[in-house]
Amino acid sequence: MKIKQEIAIMQKDSNEDPLVRRRKHRLDHLTHEEKIERKKMKNRMAAQTSRDRKKIKMDNMETTIKILSEENKQLNKRNAYLEERLKELERRLGGIYDGLTIDTQSGNVQEKAMALNLLEICIILTVWFTIKRSLMESSWLMMHQTSMIPSQQKPKRPRDLSTFTQVTCITQFK
Repeated sequence: MKIKQEIAIMQKDSNEDPLVRRRKHRLDHLTHEEKIERKKMKNRMAAQTSRDRKKIKMDNMETTIKILSEENKQLNKRNAYLEERLKELERRLGGIYDGLTIDTQSGNVQEKAMALNLLEICIILTVWFTIKRSLMESSWLMMHQTSMIPSQQKPKRPRDLSTFTQVTCITQFK
């Protein structure tokens, strides 16, 4: 009967706040068998507490495993999708490069077309500057021939921009 009372006291003590410690009871009044029985009971309680903690820890770990497994599945799906997308983009890029290679191997069709466009632009600019120059010269001559101030210095001719355009166009095609 004493042992059961001691166990009840120990359980009561274990349910209280662990920060508030009580003095240990002296066990001088117990017999040797009662001390052994008390030690066994304490050991059983500690083992049960340990099993309970282990069960809680295992439950938490199982929950974590489920969550991480689901996340892993989703990441594997995303990875597979991204790998397929990468292969598709590489295939498309390869097709673009193949198209450029075919065009350039068949006589640089694109480069020739670009060169012809640049030549056409240069010719148009040359004609435009030539017409502009002739209009400027004619207006310059008309303005200065009618001038009645012979003592003044003749003004300089307008700058000829057509030669600059011709040189630029020729250097681009070399």
